[in-house]
Amino acid sequence: MKHAILLMMVAGVASATPIAQASGRGDHRSSRVDLQRSLRATLAVTNARAEAVTVFLDGRYGGHIAPGETWQRGLRPGAVAVEVRDPRGEVVAQTSRRLAAREWAELEVSAAPARLRIDNAAAVPLTVWVGSEIVAELAPGEHARVAVDAGPQRVRATYLQHGRSKQLASERRVFDEGSRESITFEPPATTLVSVSQRLDRRAQLTIDGAPGPWLEPGETRLVEVPVGTVALRFERYGRVLDARRVFAAPDRDAAWVAGSEPDRAARSAPQAAEADAVGWAWVDRARAVSGRALARPAPRDHHRHDDDDDDGDEECRSC
Repeated sequence: MKHAILLMMVAGVASATPIAQASGRGDHRSSRVDLQRSLRATLAVTNARAEAVTVFLDGRYGGHIAPGETWQRGLRPGAVAVEVRDPRGEVVAQTSRRLAAREWAELEVSAAPARLRIDNAAAVPLTVWVGSEIVAELAPGEHARVAVDAGPQRVRATYLQHGRSKQLASERRVFDEGSRESITFEPPATTLVSVSQRLDRRAQLTIDGAPGPWLEPGETRLVEVPVGTVALRFERYGRVLDARRVFAAPDRDAAWVAGSEPDRAARSAPQAAEADAVGWAWVDRARAVSGRALARPAPRDHHRHDDDDDDGDEECRSC
């Protein structure tokens, strides 16, 4: 009887040992899985587009993301290739990176850019800006196609004249996602002329008869004038002091130095004829006016001299 009880006890101990050992292995396996899960990296993809996109991880389907939603997935640490496609199957975003344990990685799929064609119909090289970025440098007659972020944007074009940047045009547009648009910059209606005042007094500049700024002797100023031939002159209270016709164009740096004697022989025949027709007439008239104003009569010497007549003395009218 004692032997039977002991055998049962031994059998019970023997049978209990494998159960305990099996239970220990299960706990170890479970803890290892929990550890692996705790070491996983997390990838989050946000769809900022107006249409749904699909995520692929290492070439395999990962998930579908509706507009404005965020998709996330736990991944094992290591290298992963992420690719996002639109409903047409075109790749709109992709990246490859190595994820560390417990790393949180984010990827935002931005809105599809608009496509903008820019044409330079002006006669000058243009620098084209979208917002604060230069997107194109165009010679006259050239065009370019650029990608523009969707939403409101300011498009402007500038060119250089007399060493400074002058704005040709500026336009605010709202670009739709994925749209295709175009813009053409036409020749400018105005340009700049450098005017130097070398007269001996302060004078007012007029442009095609319209009053402009007053300039001091020795002062130089850039003035805006219409493109083409413009009539410039300096006046002072209605008196013309100097005048000139100047051909102004955005692709040249036109200049006029008032008060300096121009060299007629150095000018071409059309320019000389045009200047003689108008400009020199003003100059000659100004000199005539100035001459009469500056020429003062000599003091008259009123005296009497005898005359053969008996009418007495009379004032000499020839003096």
